[in-house]
Amino acid sequence: MKLIHISKNDAGDFDIELEDGIFRMSEDGEAAAVSMTERVLTVRSEALANPLIDIILNPLAGVDWYGIIFRSDATRAEKETELKRAILSTPGIEGIIRWNWAQTGRTVTIDVKVKSEWGTLGYTEEVTPL
Repeated sequence: MKLIHISKNDAGDFDIELEDGIFRMSEDGEAAAVSMTERVLTVRSEALANPLIDIILNPLAGVDWYGIIFRSDATRAEKETELKRAILSTPGIEGIIRWNWAQTGRTVTIDVKVKSEWGTLGYTEEVTPL
């Protein structure tokens, strides 16, 4: 029994649906890109409050923005590893094809191209702490 079905078009393609008490995300490149964005933009310490990220299945959900990325004494390698981990842990993402990131002051700009089960996906994000 379908209780919730969020469609992105009249053909019935869905982003998310609830059927028999189980949430299902659509399984395509667009859903993978959305999931990757959620993982990158979620602050790890706030992941427990995010119903879209299952902290039990993925205890390292999100990025440790304040514990690693915005810390001045963290190395570039530590920061890069943290960002790549968030991207590569996304279901459907198979690898990174192009990787560029920069940190100017406290603003982080990420520009990547990833290989997914559905082809290549581009992703660009600029993050500044509150």
